Amino acid sequence: DWKVLTNKCRVCGNKRFKKIFSLGEQPLANNLLKKPKRSPSFPLVLIQCEHCRLIQLSFVASKIKLYRNYFYIPSVSKTHLLHFEKLAESLILDCNLRKNDLVVDVGASDGSLLKCFEKRGMKVVGIEPALNIKSQVKTYREFFSPALSARIKANHGRAKLITATNSFAHINNLHKYLEALDVLLDKDGVFFAQFPDVRNLLKE
Repeated sequence: DWKVLTNKCRVCGNKRFKKIFSLGEQPLANNLLKKPKRSPSFPLVLIQCEHCRLIQLSFVASKIKLYRNYFYIPSVSKTHLLHFEKLAESLILDCNLRKNDLVVDVGASDGSLLKCFEKRGMKVVGIEPALNIKSQVKTYREFFSPALSARIKANHGRAKLITATNSFAHINNLHKYLEALDVLLDKDGVFFAQFPDVRNLLKE
């Protein structure tokens, strides 16, 4: 249910890594059990590519196990919703978005971020593989891929903005992800990714 990534870096393809630390075998986050029993565990080992310096995991759990039944829902946090409102306002200004422009969110969860764009007149589409999360907006229940991008483009046109808040760093096959972006994003469109940065984590 997991695969070893140490054969090559997910960005540059280099095969030499430095081990930073291991937290041993860990259960999946948020995967709470109804009855006491042993939860499936996976190696949690942090490594760094010796060429491009990307910090990444040496093992990645199956995306089906991780994301088909997922429990992180932003709308339960008022702070998170306020952040999304401010983020939407900022991106609309920075990207010069207009009414009826298409905004797509990858890893859209319950559509909380997209709802901020929708009420400001944009068309919105969510991409969310979790089957247990009810969405407030039009959502494709699939993993992001070039094939899905082609279908969305055929149905809704090209996106002026594609967002990924705290999901881009979870992607194992980054090259396929970027290929999917290339299919869907308009020629003057913007891809906005928000994710933790190791330097900030250490500093702050």
